[in-house]
Amino acid sequence: MNELGILFIALVSVVGLCIGSFLNVVALRALSGESIVLPASKCPKCQAPLKWYDNIPLISYILLKGRCRNCNEPISKQYPIVEFSTAAMFLVSILYCVATVKNIDTASTFDILIKIVVMWVVVSSAIVMIVTDFKEKC
Repeated sequence: MNELGILFIALVSVVGLCIGSFLNVVALRALSGESIVLPASKCPKCQAPLKWYDNIPLISYILLKGRCRNCNEPISKQYPIVEFSTAAMFLVSILYCVATVKNIDTASTFDILIKIVVMWVVVSSAIVMIVTDFKEKC
């Protein structure tokens, strides 16, 4: 794989991780009736607001060893699972879209991008529904 391919995979992964982090917020705040914009993220146990550097998808979870910086209580494994799953599904959807193009010369880049965006919206919606359903049942 060339350098451009690796850079593309890294970029899509970062986008997927960030969207996954936002999907966690959407799913959890939809259940509690809170706004998805304000207030800022906080620890569900001690209610301490999270610093920006404690809110970096997947990386903060790993650096904090899965614990809140303030109260040292465990952070739910849901957060890294949803973030990683979203990134993986975004990568898979791009690979699928590119693999199913019969002739790249005749397929416009715009058509492929539209297909990818639609798949990302479907994947994101499904992830939010799965998380909310899981949280409602447990």
